Amino acid sequence: MIIKTLKDLFNNATPKFKEAVNKCDFNYCYEYIWDRTSTISLISDFTELLLLKHDINPLDYMEEIPKYFLNRLDIESFIIPNNIKSISFSAFEGCTSLTSIEIPESVISIGNCVFDSCTSLKKITIPNSVECIGWGAFAACNCTIVYNGTEEQWKSICHVDTTEGFNGKIEFLR
Repeated sequence: MIIKTLKDLFNNATPKFKEAVNKCDFNYCYEYIWDRTSTISLISDFTELLLLKHDINPLDYMEEIPKYFLNRLDIESFIIPNNIKSISFSAFEGCTSLTSIEIPESVISIGNCVFDSCTSLKKITIPNSVECIGWGAFAACNCTIVYNGTEEQWKSICHVDTTEGFNGKIEFLR
């Protein structure tokens, strides 16, 4: 069976997936969806279902924002919870309405293409707790990146192509 919608997903879900949803084991849920569908829109549809329809933030139960988490959703702002340690590949890619996001000191890794094409993002502050930023993390962004560290620290945590396609500016606070 080809799974194309959330309805298909839930109608054909294994008992283990249903149990994971009930127990808020969202790490398992996102892996299950990706492994069975490889469909980016189902990942963000599942997130939207939890956030908007059930008022559940799956990130409250996780340490990593999964790949394609809010990919292309129409959100204006987002606060990352303090329990999050890493942001995976394309988690916010294409969120063209996103104007602000708060990254806590708990985050140590920002993956590839995380904020790619977030064209409305005005300013993003990167805490100096971040140890690694992937390639294309800010591609097609025109924002101001405020890094809470030195230029030398910035260069040491960035992938060689971190700012590829980035059209904004970077400010260093130290």
